[in-house]
Amino acid sequence: LLHLPDSTTLTGGSFTSYDNDYCIRVAKVKANGRRDSSFVALPGASSVISGIAVQQDGRIVIAGELNQYDFQPRSKIARLLPHGGLDASFNVGSGADDNTNDI
Repeated sequence: LLHLPDSTTLTGGSFTSYDNDYCIRVAKVKANGRRDSSFVALPGASSVISGIAVQQDGRIVIAGELNQYDFQPRSKIARLLPHGGLDASFNVGSGADDNTNDI
């Protein structure tokens, strides 16, 4: 879990839905516990997300067991735009050779 200044929380894991809506392994949750629908993580991460960090510019770095995000190859680490889509300008190439547990 990562609590944000706007009273929302980013959560990652192995889930494929939150609040009865599809969101693949990462979700943004409002202060009332409901999913923030402005954050769209579809098709999302190919596997478990175990680490989340937010940069000063609002972009989100995720890490874990993933090999893809939004069907694009990513080796255990990816960066997302504030709305949940993949930031294609960030690519670690072959990246880590095993799971990444934290950022």
